[in-house]
Amino acid sequence: MPIDCYTKKIAAASSDDKRTVNLACSKYCAFDMRSFNSVHGDGFKQICQVLIDIGYKYGLMKTIKPLTDILIPDRTNISRTIKQIANEYRLKMNEILRQELKQVKLIGISTDYWKTSQDDSSEDDEYEIERYAKAKLVISNEESVLQWWKKTLGKLAQDSSFSSPDSPI
Repeated sequence: MPIDCYTKKIAAASSDDKRTVNLACSKYCAFDMRSFNSVHGDGFKQICQVLIDIGYKYGLMKTIKPLTDILIPDRTNISRTIKQIANEYRLKMNEILRQELKQVKLIGISTDYWKTSQDDSSEDDEYEIERYAKAKLVISNEESVLQWWKKTLGKLAQDSSFSSPDSPI
């Protein structure tokens, strides 16, 4: 055994530090669309170790330098943390949308569906059909848009070609 193994001390990371690194690794995987295993790659560990070394070199606390292997969380912890983060963001987004929708004056939804066919006569007169669907959602809280629709619908209601004599409109 080399003498180095007796003199090198590995710092134990606190549970708060591990939790902080777990959260950072989880966000790295989620935001950058990386696999959970990417935090165990040699390149990722090298980057982390360099950052720790620099922090140790210039940091205020000159204690025993921690290694990345101690701090980097397991992929199941990352997966679990990403689920928690996603739920938190979902709840925040839900609340933001609820507040915004309280001010909405007009919601319009339109859909469109069409298909195209291309005659490819070189292959036994078979047609290639492509289908498309489109949905559009328009949300407005502008009073002018609402007034325009009321005016337009009012004109349509007065037009005899759009309403029957028995129509309540």
